[in-house]
Amino acid sequence: MDLRGRNETDGGPHATAYRREELGEDVVALAGALGTRPHLAGHSMGGRIARGAALAAPRRSRP
Repeated sequence: MDLRGRNETDGGPHATAYRREELGEDVVALAGALGTRPHLAGHSMGGRIARGAALAAPRRSRP
C-alpha cells in the first residue's frame, strides 16, 4: 500500500493526514477491507506505522 500523499494517493487537505495514528488507521482499514489479519513489519517510519496499526487494532494483527 502507498501512504497518504505518496505516489498516486491523495494526501488530504490538512497536515494531520500524515500523523502516524491516521496512517496506522489506514493500515487497519485496508486489512478490514481485504478481510485479512496481516503480519506487520516496517523499517523506520514504516515500523512506527506498523506499531500504531497493531496498537489501534491488536486483534486484527499478528505478533
